[in-house]
Parts: sequence; structure tokens; C-alpha cells
Amino acid sequence: MYGIFHASFFIVVSMIWYESNFEKWIKKQMMETVFETTY
Repeated sequence: MYGIFHASFFIVVSMIWYESNFEKWIKKQMMETVFETTY
């Protein structure tokens, strides 16, 4: 029971962290792509 709860809690925390950092990562990837294609 504790293992299932711990796993679900970890998934929720990782999802929140992923959502908060997803836009930053997308912007970073876009900037790198633009930089590589223009130069």
C-alpha cells in the first residue's frame, strides 16, 4: 500500500515539475533551433 502511494505521489510531483519547466524547455529548444538555422 505504501509503495503504491509513494509511486503515485512521485508521479504527481514529477508531473507538476514537468509542466512548470515544459514551456522553458520548449523556448530553449526553439531558440537553439533558430540559432542553428540562421548561423
